[in-house]
Amino acid sequence: MLGKIRSTGVFGTIERTGLRYLNVFERRILDGIRMKLSLNDSAIIDESTTIRTEFLKSGIVSILQVNNNVEITVGERSFRGSLIDIDCLANLGESQDDFFMHSNEVIERSHNREKELFYSLLTSETLAMFNPEYEEKV
Repeated sequence: MLGKIRSTGVFGTIERTGLRYLNVFERRILDGIRMKLSLNDSAIIDESTTIRTEFLKSGIVSILQVNNNVEITVGERSFRGSLIDIDCLANLGESQDDFFMHSNEVIERSHNREKELFYSLLTSETLAMFNPEYEEKV
């Protein structure tokens, strides 16, 4: 797909890239992550809640939004659940030719940053609930 975009020649400068992941859960998630939110020493875990914060690491700005106990629609199906939304931005400001010489590296760095943030957020108990299978690196 990037090859098709490059062949248009429309872009002079690539200012930034964004890679966004929306992780949907059919349950409340605040009690299953390593982020604690409380008010007057009372934990907020059941309420409809949205938390947004930004992190800068290794040249990637990661925007993390956690939406707990909210109405979610996937296709034609609606349910109450939670959403972990991670948007990884790389500010570049480089020519189209320079960008396409290392575009795969930029995408891979953003992808790795998203994975690092997502997996560091989930508790081991929450992660185990989903029976993850990992690919072996060759």
